Amino acid sequence: MKKAISISLVIIVMVILGLTYMTAQQVPELTPIAAHSEYDNTPDRYLTVTRIKKPWIAPKNYVVKKFIESIPEFEKVDGLLFKSYAFTEDHGHFGGIYLWKDENAAKKWFNSAWHERIRQKYDQTGQITYYRVINTRTLRKITETKGKYYTVISAAKIVFNDAPKGLLRITNALDASGNKVHITLWKSQKYARDYFRKYVTNNLYFVTPVLLNNQN
Repeated sequence: MKKAISISLVIIVMVILGLTYMTAQQVPELTPIAAHSEYDNTPDRYLTVTRIKKPWIAPKNYVVKKFIESIPEFEKVDGLLFKSYAFTEDHGHFGGIYLWKDENAAKKWFNSAWHERIRQKYDQTGQITYYRVINTRTLRKITETKGKYYTVISAAKIVFNDAPKGLLRITNALDASGNKVHITLWKSQKYARDYFRKYVTNNLYFVTPVLLNNQN
């Protein structure tokens, strides 16, 4: 009897969530990001990647809706320059890829209160990876908040000598061990997969449905 009630409650919650994310949602406009022929070598910038296990009961579209709802909050975060809202490729985890003005801004946001909030809300510990940014370049103008964007974190042995089709942005950075990595933002999964097919490397892939730009 109790099991039947539990299953019924789960179904009801899933129906409510489904109706919620099917409702039309206003998407804030993205501050356009212009293309540049040169890399931006502004010093001291940091990039963080967060991963939190997605509750199994929450559909992907519902989480995307919550991403969009949070944009006004993140527009006000001191020192946050850019954020890619993301899922791991298997959609098992969600989080974000954040570009910060400096390390202090990043650690001010990801403080003990942030960790406690994640524990209270999701009953788990959020994963955070820090990268020290070398430089960033936007290869093609980015104008849409919501899209089929795709992010790849790849090893340094991959060299981007040209502007591969579909590549929007590239950030060169160093991980905690001093190893060089590339964080690339693509127009879609297809463009990214087509490019990386020729490389045998342990890349990290992220579905990236929403972007936030705080830079003018």
